[in-house]
Formats: sequence, C-alpha cells, structure tokens
Amino acid sequence: MKEGFNLLILLVICVCSFFIYGDAIPINLMELRNCITARELLTVEDWLLPTMNGEYRLAKPPFPTWLTAMAGMTVGDMHNLAALRFPAAVMASLMVFFIYFFGKMLFQNRQTAFVSAVVFATSYLVISVGRANSWDVYCHSFMMGAITVLWRIFRERKADWWLFVTGGGLLGLSFFSKGPIAFYSLLLPFLGAYMFVFSCPKNMRSKVYQWLILLSIFMIISAFWPLYVYFNLPAEGMQTAQTEVAAWSNRNTRPIWYYLTFPLEMGIWVFGLLVMLWVPYVQKYVVKQWAAYRFLLIWLLGAVVLLSLVPEKKERYLFPALVPMALLVGQYVQYLIDAAKNKALRRMDAVFLGVSVVVWGLLMLVAMGVFAFLVEKAVTLQLLLFLVLGLFVISCLIYTYWKKKLFIFFMNGVLIVALLLCFYLPNLQKFSSFQSKEPLVEAVAEFPKLKAYDWYHIGKDIPFGLLWDSQRAIPKWDYKADCKLLQELPIVLFCTEEVIDLVMINCVVDFRIQQVFMFGEWRVLLLEDEDIIYDR
Repeated sequence: MKEGFNLLILLVICVCSFFIYGDAIPINLMELRNCITARELLTVEDWLLPTMNGEYRLAKPPFPTWLTAMAGMTVGDMHNLAALRFPAAVMASLMVFFIYFFGKMLFQNRQTAFVSAVVFATSYLVISVGRANSWDVYCHSFMMGAITVLWRIFRERKADWWLFVTGGGLLGLSFFSKGPIAFYSLLLPFLGAYMFVFSCPKNMRSKVYQWLILLSIFMIISAFWPLYVYFNLPAEGMQTAQTEVAAWSNRNTRPIWYYLTFPLEMGIWVFGLLVMLWVPYVQKYVVKQWAAYRFLLIWLLGAVVLLSLVPEKKERYLFPALVPMALLVGQYVQYLIDAAKNKALRRMDAVFLGVSVVVWGLLMLVAMGVFAFLVEKAVTLQLLLFLVLGLFVISCLIYTYWKKKLFIFFMNGVLIVALLLCFYLPNLQKFSSFQSKEPLVEAVAEFPKLKAYDWYHIGKDIPFGLLWDSQRAIPKWDYKADCKLLQELPIVLFCTEEVIDLVMINCVVDFRIQQVFMFGEWRVLLLEDEDIIYDR
C-alpha cells in the first residue's frame, strides 16, 4: 500500500479508538484531578502554580493540564468531557504514528510497520489510556517520538542537526508531562535493549556538539518548572516531592509478579504475542530479522521487569510496554501474511489462526447477544444495523481464514474492535454499573440562589466527583479556629453526618442550619442568619 493510504487508514482507526463518543466513559479519579486543576487555571489565572480546590497542585508537571484547559477554553465549556479529553486522544494518535515511523526504520518494511501501528491502536490498554485524560499518554507519546528520533540519530552517521533539536524538545516535553516516568519505563529499557543487541552507536564521539545541544534543550524545557516551584514555593515543593517518592513504595503496592499477566493487555492480539514469546519456535520458523526480534523481546522484558521492581503498581503503568508488544505482534502478523502467500504456513500457525477465528467470532456473537438482550430489548434500527454488520464481519472472518487472505483476516479483527466501540460506547449508561447518580449541578438547580453564596467543606477531604460536579472550588473550613466566616452568612457547607453536631457545638449559635439536600454520604447545609428568610 502507498504511504498516504497507510496514514489515512491509521487516522480512521485512531478516530474510532480514541475520539468517537469521547464523553461516554465516566470520568475517573486521575482525570478528575487533571480536569479540576485545568478548570481552576482559568479562575486563579496562575498557570505555573496550579491549584486543585484552592490548594497547590504540584504533584505533576502542568503541561497536560495546560492543554486540557486550552481545549475547554476553545469550546467555552470546562465540563465538556469530549473536549477535555481531546488533547489526550491527539497524543494517543501521535503515538500510533510514531510507532508506524519507528517500525518502518526497524523492519525496513512499510506493511509490517503499518500492521504494528494498527495492533497498538486497537489494543485494550491503549484504547483505555487514550480515552482517559491522564498524564500517562502525554509523557509516553512524547517519549515515543523521542525514541523514533534517537533511532535515526543512532543509525545515521551523518544525522542532521534538526534531529538533535527535535529529540531534545521531545525529551523535555516528556519530562514536562510527568517527570521521569517515561524515562524509566520506556526510554531506559529501549536503550538497554539497543546497547545489548546493536552495541553503542558509532557516531557518539563524532557528534559531541550535537549531543550537547540535545541535552541543553532537554534541560531547559524539563528544569524550568521545577526550578520555578523551588524558588516560589520551596517548602510546598519539597513536601510534594517527598510525598510522591514515598508513594512509590507505600501506595497501591502489589506483589512483584503482578504484571505477569501483561499479555492480556493486548486484548484481541494476546494470542499473537504469546506465540512471539515462544522463542525457540520464533527463532526457527518465524523471524528473518533476528536482531530486530531480540531487540524487541529484550525491550519488552526489560520494561516489565523495571515496572515490577517498583512496589506501586497499576494496570495503566504497563502502557509503555505495549510499544514492543505491538511491534512483536506486527512482526508475527507479517510473517503469517508472507507465509500464506507462499503456502508455507506451519501447524503452529494453523492452530493460532484457528484459535483466533473461533475466539474473535465468539466475541462478536456474544457482543451481539448482549447488545440485543441488555441494550436494545426491542427490535430497533440500531440493533438491526449492529446485527447485520456483526454477521458480515463474522462471514468475512471465516471466508478470509478459509482462503488464507490473512491481511484482510486481521483487518477483520480491527473491524470487530471498531464495531464494539461504535455501538457500545453510546449505550454504556444502559448498564446498571454505569448509571450515574443525580449530579450535584442538577440538585443545586432546585436552589438557584445557592450559586451566589460561597461554598466550603469541613471534616474529611471532599470527594473529587463532588468537587467536579460543583463546578467551583470548595475550600476546607477550620471551624474550630476560624469563626469569622460566620459573619459572612449565608454560606453553603458540605459535611458528612458525623460532623454536623460538631458544627453546632463549636460555632456561634446565632444562625440556623437548613439541610438542602444529600449527595451520597455528604450533606449540603445552608447556614443562615436568624433574620434571613431563604427564598427557595
């Protein structure tokens, strides 16, 4: 296929994987922190020292938050989830294209690079991370761009100056997105695998000045914000740094073998990855580019080992390991395509293809059944369209398997992912686990005058979801030490039931409490002067 057609298909796949129905999935905890901080950037108007609920938010560099705030400003709505997630979707798409260009250089084969990028874009964890506006997709996307540039620098004896400038800029933006995370989990295993397989680049000594430029650009971009925080908020900055470092060992701790299930993060491509992990078979039959395979395998295992050594573990932390995984699967898929053309498929390949067609077909059938019985309980145009398209994909899957048209066969797997996203995402609210509670903003609409009052909370920290729905900051009130706030009545007070009596005991008695409504365990109280009559 021509280059332009490859890029166009990749763009369409990225739209399905990361962009369509961008607001369908409920906002998660990490996104809440980012989006709340982005919202306060526009009210506090201090973009270098961001806040979250009125308190400094220095745990993560602010670059992703800047992009989120700009996206909200563009549409004029800081609660439009699709818009706020748009920058993350763009970064996920950029990472797909970076993998395509990296694969072209690694394999010297455009189709293998294309298949690898498609596998990456349609993997379960990649779709999950690309649809959530967390910091991970930013730092790893920039780092993948830097790795693509570094590969060219390593392999070309006469690497141009602009490559070093671009590489330094991408490394700096990766650090400016989430600190050293991508350097540890993506760059370090890449460099280790490269040195082990290809040895040290020969142009290191002859390009001293260019490397100094790369490092200088990286240092300028990555260091200016930490230095700004250090000189303006030294105590807060040091405390935040200590808290974040301590979190690596005492927060979300998991056993060292937690990531051994890493192949499952590939979704429908898991079987291809399992085959590529069977080294004797791959060495004997599959790969022609043994050096490239060894490099990718060491990169993958190095990433998993490094991530496993850190006590703090989460599913999305495996995201950088998906890069070598996708490239390995792309290498195997290309081997199958070539072997089918030459009628050289082996028994193991036939087993893999048979398992794939059965599992993918069953996945589509189950998805159609669930959609019919739980989503569309009556015959509708949407249901009929999904059933027709699903049966068409299954028919194509069986036909291309039978005729050994394997490129089209694997693209049918991509169509299965696309269909599931297109039909399930807009219907998530029909599943009980995705039914959201009455949002705070709707409840407050019953009491319109509440919007004009200042809002505070007491007791334990207010949940991020409640803070997000409030569409404003709700600072904490130390009611024991500060009674001056009672002179500014009426105010809106958020608290849990166990601290309501404490408010009555510790505060002045010349006011009354009116409970406006409940939000889960939280009570929303209106504190008024005795002579104020609240007009609902």
